[in-house]
Amino acid sequence: MSKRIVIIGAGFAGLLTARNLARRCHADEQIFLVDPRPRFVFTPWLVDVLAGDMKMDEITHPIDEIAGRSGFSFIQGKASEVVREERRVIVETADDIKSVGYDVLLLCQGAHTAFYGIPGTQECCLPLKVEEDVRRIHGAVKALLEQGGGTAAVIGGGPTGIEAVFSLKRYAEKQVRENPKLGSVSLSLTLVQAAPQILPGFSTTLVDHVAAELKRQGIVVSVGDPVARVEDHTIVTNSGKRIQSDMTVWAAGIEANTVPIAPEPETNHGYLIVDNYMHLGPDIFVAGDVASFRLHNAVVPKTAQAAMQMAGVLTKNVLAALYGKDLKPFNIENKGFIITLGTTAVASLFHRLTIKSSLFMFLRKVFYRARFKEIVG
Repeated sequence: MSKRIVIIGAGFAGLLTARNLARRCHADEQIFLVDPRPRFVFTPWLVDVLAGDMKMDEITHPIDEIAGRSGFSFIQGKASEVVREERRVIVETADDIKSVGYDVLLLCQGAHTAFYGIPGTQECCLPLKVEEDVRRIHGAVKALLEQGGGTAAVIGGGPTGIEAVFSLKRYAEKQVRENPKLGSVSLSLTLVQAAPQILPGFSTTLVDHVAAELKRQGIVVSVGDPVARVEDHTIVTNSGKRIQSDMTVWAAGIEANTVPIAPEPETNHGYLIVDNYMHLGPDIFVAGDVASFRLHNAVVPKTAQAAMQMAGVLTKNVLAALYGKDLKPFNIENKGFIITLGTTAVASLFHRLTIKSSLFMFLRKVFYRARFKEIVG
């Protein structure tokens, strides 16, 4: 009898797992991928689009085309409920409400921007999570420059915030160079970080490289003073400091993108707690940013690299669950990372070696193109 595999979420973990399973399942197995958005977005490249170095159509791909080539079914809609006892998912599409039954369910719906209830953040800040966000930020930058320049800030001193503030500077400078009517206007930039230092948890060497580049490029840094509220043109911190910002980008965190599940599973602040096999229950697996998962007493990072590694193990475990074989435990392999700093980049390799070089911009592009091809086919 044919088995039905339903995957909620077409991000790095969900889409790659769908493609893997379509290649390896028996011909009579049915695979359904559910996501409200029509296109896959290679999110690590969003900062390159923000900088004006790439176009949006270079980093996205229609999911229905991927599904057609790969051999799985795509349902564009929002998963509004999982009924575990009946093994079905309720999906709201543009036209109707569907009830999709499953034998195995994969929850890979990821995460979305978290504002943590800080007053004014949702109303006055621009997030950086999806392609529409980049278009809104570009429009705001152009408007400021056309009005004679101004101030901008990025809240959040993690990797996304660091890359975003350098990308904003690069984009503004390009606009001025390419539009003689703007004259010599400029955009003054501030990076606001709640923790005592930027890039908490990263090596001192890497932090020093990034801090030096921020200073060299004239980007003001505020650390150790969390945001209390955001107003029009002003960020107010806990200490009462007022930071002028005509346009504010929010890059300070994410929270689980939840789907109501009955009966409710155990969660950690909304994230689904899984075991070493990414198991939530006998017929449900979880992967990607929505998973709460620890290895060797450390939290697995919520990155594209981790999600893609999860997809490989998830594929094997779904097949094992279907065909009565042993499950494979997940163990992440840290392959290093690159943080872009405008025209240069800093890379951490082999767990200890940190190097700053413009060469890494080229290597990053080559590596990301290979990853993008692996996911979209």
